[in-house]
Amino acid sequence: MKTIFISFENYQELHELTLLVKAIKEDYPSWVFILFDTTQIYGLDSNGLEPYLGLYTVVIKGKNKFNISFKLLSAAKKIQLTFLNTLNILKIFKVYGVDMMITGVPLVFFRYASFFRKDIFNIAYMRALIIGHSIEHSFSNRLDTKIKRIPFLKSIPFFDSWYCNLLVTVSEINSKYYLDRGMNPDKIKFSGSLLLDSIENKIEKNEHFQQEIIFLTYAAGWHDNEQAHIEQINVIKKILSLQNLYNFNLTIRVHPRDNKDEYYPLIANNDTVKLDTSHIVDFLQSCSKNKVVVSAFSTLNFEWNYLGGEGYFFTTQNLYSTYVNFYKELEINPYFNIEEMISDVCNHMGRENGEDIYKKNKEGNINYFKELIYGELCNA
Repeated sequence: MKTIFISFENYQELHELTLLVKAIKEDYPSWVFILFDTTQIYGLDSNGLEPYLGLYTVVIKGKNKFNISFKLLSAAKKIQLTFLNTLNILKIFKVYGVDMMITGVPLVFFRYASFFRKDIFNIAYMRALIIGHSIEHSFSNRLDTKIKRIPFLKSIPFFDSWYCNLLVTVSEINSKYYLDRGMNPDKIKFSGSLLLDSIENKIEKNEHFQQEIIFLTYAAGWHDNEQAHIEQINVIKKILSLQNLYNFNLTIRVHPRDNKDEYYPLIANNDTVKLDTSHIVDFLQSCSKNKVVVSAFSTLNFEWNYLGGEGYFFTTQNLYSTYVNFYKELEINPYFNIEEMISDVCNHMGRENGEDIYKKNKEGNINYFKELIYGELCNA
């Protein structure tokens, strides 16, 4: 019997990791799975946890005495919570005899707990496409960059913002980001998307439905980019102003890290506009030829395309200068003029954007990931 610790930063990560847990339990029903619940730490809606609880043997809550999302706390309070949750995880490791830790993005609590318990194999699953290797996405990333400029500290894994034994990710396109941060290439494995591996979807056009444009927001506020957030709001306003001219319905699909309340004022008294915060599986299974997604940059845009849907990319001069690597490395030719993009969307004249970038394993992506785990736990 093996005991595996599972945790997440957001519900999309949890969903995909739970697909993996379910598949492993079919092979090894006696294995114990412990879920470390981060909903209090990151201010997630705890109701979203309910569908997953039945698959886990034990569920243990993370600690957050401040009742504010970790992301919004001061540095001093983040340090406090990091200390408390690292101790909490180390206690879980000891009490339950944990053999392996599998998480989404390797958050600071997971990294530090793993650093102090090197005997527990640590796997991180990165479900998002991540380019922009020169961009620092968090305080940990910024600290990591600074530390690696100091010769006698740069080799200490305690400061490594991607510290893990194995990083499993969806696309080979991600590898440059990790390699630029000094990761050993032998630690990087390409599973492809666990989510897309589990979805069957037939794309058919329903002639009775009006065309719908789905705007995918990006969590600019979460990444402390106020200018980008303001630009995003202005883009939505411009799209709204074009509705009567081009006759389409608009859905604003709110990023899981975004604040949906920011968008309600934009859609007041407009029956042709709605907000979408549905579960990612429900959203992707709704993919059809009547629906087109548009985004500045979004993993979801590529997932939609993977299933046969149509997607468009727009940008601004500010965003392009910041995320130029994203567009160039993925061979995306984005729109700078929103009206030009909407005209092309409505006339089905989209621009070609690179190739399908997701890894597809012949044996199935979930099966591939399972075998990596069994290789460490059963064959060591």
